[in-house]
Amino acid sequence: MSDYIIENDDVVGVYAKQIAKLDDTNKELRERIRTLEQEIESRDQLPIPKSIVKQIVQMEALIRKLQEDIIYYKRFVPKQVIINKEGKEQPTRRGGIPKK
Repeated sequence: MSDYIIENDDVVGVYAKQIAKLDDTNKELRERIRTLEQEIESRDQLPIPKSIVKQIVQMEALIRKLQEDIIYYKRFVPKQVIINKEGKEQPTRRGGIPKK
């Protein structure tokens, strides 16, 4: 009978640890829900029309797609063309007489 009590206490201890861990997880999730609700409230208070937000999302999707296309097509273009095209954005020389 005493073996049963010892085993029962071990099981209770394991369950107590699991309950404590679940309680901590529950507190963390409730805090996360609170912060997300605050973010939603602050976002809803912005005076930006939803049509503008939709346009921004569409434009960002288009930009991502075009960037993926650039990565795909770069392998078909000679390396020198890519180097020349990307290098035109930065000047090769600096200095000289400043323009007013």
